[in-house]
Amino acid sequence: CLGCRREAKRQWYAANIDRVREFNRQWREANPEKRRESARQYRLDNLDEALKNRAHAAEDRRSAAAFPEYFMAMHGWIYEPRDNQIVEDDGDEWSPWLPFPHQVWMLHWLERMMRQRRPMGDGVILKSRDMGATWTVCLYVAHQFVFAKKFSASLISYKEDMVDAALDPDSMFWKIEAVLGIVEGSPGLPTYLFDRDALGWDP
Repeated sequence: CLGCRREAKRQWYAANIDRVREFNRQWREANPEKRRESARQYRLDNLDEALKNRAHAAEDRRSAAAFPEYFMAMHGWIYEPRDNQIVEDDGDEWSPWLPFPHQVWMLHWLERMMRQRRPMGDGVILKSRDMGATWTVCLYVAHQFVFAKKFSASLISYKEDMVDAALDPDSMFWKIEAVLGIVEGSPGLPTYLFDRDALGWDP
């Protein structure tokens, strides 16, 4: 229920406020390279603990299910092959998703729209390029596919290939499959969140 989700969020922030404040302090002081490396290490530490500790894995799954923004920050990856982007020394084109505030606000807005009845549940996103809006929507669809009991989504664009082209990173289904780890080379999700083999996934 909506009240349960709000209470869960309140409890999570209350329990983690010191960690959040410390992370925000480090974020402000760090340069972009250090921010990304710090996020990568934090996520690796979280994953390592989850793989060793079932209780931690269960808590990580509960947090990811309840909060799409947590799912984005802890398990999301962005594909950025462009030369003007900061890349790792080994040429890795996948970066841990460090959400911008507007992307978190967008997730909250999408959740509000999903709770509304039509026509109040209809909305339009006006954006410039390079805001990560398409990636954010695709991550939300992937999140709902993994965690929601009932969910459906329709994706449209000005041409078919922008929706579904198997090897095109610009297509929306490619982005969804990248978040899930179905795209070859994408880091994807740990199996305690999404086990494609156990589901018999055949894209």
